[in-house]
Amino acid sequence: MEQALASAAELSLSPPAGWGLFDGLLTLLYQALSEGDGSTASQFMDSALWRFLWLRVGVALEEGRPHWDCFSHNGLQVFLSLALFLFTREPYRCLPLLANHNADCVLTLARLLTADCFLLKDGACNESTARSPSDSSSSSSSSLSVMTCHLLCFPFALDITEDTVDEILQSYHSCDIVPRLLQLCLLLPLPLLELPLALLCRLLLSDPQYSIPRFIAEAESCSFFSLTTASEEAKIHKRDNNEGSQKKNSKLTNTDDSRSLSQSENRTASSLLASFLQSESLFSSAVELISLLSHAARCSVSPPFPLCFDPALVRLVLNHPDDRIRAATCGLLGNVRPPNYDRPSLLLFQDLIGKLRDQSMQVRRAACRAVGNWVGLIGPNGVPRGVDKEERAKEGGVSNANKENEKAGSRGARTRGTIQGGEAKRKGGRDVTPKMEESVGKKNKGAGFQKIGVLPSNMMKEAGLPYKEDGKEVGHAQNWEELTQGAVPVLLPLLTDSDPVIRQRCCSALGNVGVSGGGGASLLQCDGPRLLLERACTDSRHAVRQAAISALRALSQQEALRQVLVSLDASEKLRTVSQHAPRQRHCHWLISKLRPTASA
Repeated sequence: MEQALASAAELSLSPPAGWGLFDGLLTLLYQALSEGDGSTASQFMDSALWRFLWLRVGVALEEGRPHWDCFSHNGLQVFLSLALFLFTREPYRCLPLLANHNADCVLTLARLLTADCFLLKDGACNESTARSPSDSSSSSSSSLSVMTCHLLCFPFALDITEDTVDEILQSYHSCDIVPRLLQLCLLLPLPLLELPLALLCRLLLSDPQYSIPRFIAEAESCSFFSLTTASEEAKIHKRDNNEGSQKKNSKLTNTDDSRSLSQSENRTASSLLASFLQSESLFSSAVELISLLSHAARCSVSPPFPLCFDPALVRLVLNHPDDRIRAATCGLLGNVRPPNYDRPSLLLFQDLIGKLRDQSMQVRRAACRAVGNWVGLIGPNGVPRGVDKEERAKEGGVSNANKENEKAGSRGARTRGTIQGGEAKRKGGRDVTPKMEESVGKKNKGAGFQKIGVLPSNMMKEAGLPYKEDGKEVGHAQNWEELTQGAVPVLLPLLTDSDPVIRQRCCSALGNVGVSGGGGASLLQCDGPRLLLERACTDSRHAVRQAAISALRALSQQEALRQVLVSLDASEKLRTVSQHAPRQRHCHWLISKLRPTASA
């Protein structure tokens, strides 16, 4: 068989229609190995034929011009079935094929990974050499890519050394596996994208230093992060030019464009997500896509990673019935900055705060981290950091043409009375805070700890967050400062959540709220300092106590909040707890800061 494979160039035989020259040999080999005993497969893997077969297939799939006369589409399926059979039977013996970047195995897999692209994009294979997509199901025409992804996933399912993983990743990178996987996402039918997306996520997680820059570069080169695709723009332009003429022809054109969008390089992350949400069977693919972008955003420092999705679409996804999709979306928002500090982003932030009350623990976890990160972007003056206040007022103003928003704005102004446009002043600074501080101090000095429950609608209304009134959700904050203040009564109940990760992230978020514009007054109103002090002293988890102490340290920078903590005898309570805990530098600094005789 090795001689036959080596002398292929000298053979002048023409294979039957739909067959490759070596399809029959591969079929016989696969049948013999699958029906034989374990020793037969072991002997084959020790032979030179096993490695030579990889080389021969790789040569047949040479970049730019696959030789379909040697191996047809069906023949390559048999080869991959053979490889999967051997990898499954002897996975650790097959790993050296993937770890050696000088071998031909990974290069062959890289070419097999995009072999279907010649069928789907260029039509490089005609009826006499292989099936075309129109002659076979999506699963049949694309199985080469999916089966190849299965082989590339093998190392991540095994318990192997870190050095071996590094060698395998180096081999993958030398063959451009990451860019090729993204190419698949642009061309494969939607039902087959879950595994390529999952493998991309794994590679970005395993080696972010190399994989993420390659992924971002490839994505930017094909406009994958764009909010609109070239096909969509062409359709809009064509529709505008042909308005009122030949409706039948226009309908046919739009149908062809839609088909092109579903299987073309003009796909974008936004168009893929919208397509995945159309079918329940594709929800897992939507989760993988969102997670992929979240991983890229988390490790991307400069420039800031774009959201890639329209805020209106993200708001829809945040309210999706699938817990996994909501959690993944909150995770993505926790790794990106707001796309703009305009009205749509403000509404998106409002919906994100609403996810803090989600029934799913995973959603609450991700939402708590995201809210904390977004609140951290709000400066002490209530304006997002790096944004001019006058510009922010123009962006965040309520349009007079939008009567519903104007009505919500007037309702919010009557309810809260703290913000009046871009040049408004905060009440909590000069007049309200001393009275609030005095009442809170008298109420809580020497008092024991209490728990806080779910807030009633009137408190949600006062906080500027959506609330239910006659079965309808009303009340919208008009700028970032109001919304940050309104996040406090939603965050505080999470301090007693059963999940320690949520409690920890909630403490961190409240610390960010305390140093943002207007956040301190809202914390005072909702008894936030006392509740944080309770977590710092009584929580069963060390990480939660540490997060609470860090939050109290941030709060103590404001004199009004510091005075409330002093009235709660925070210094003595923290000192008592620290005697039974490992030495904590921040805790001892905070104890000295909160002594009644300490200066501001």
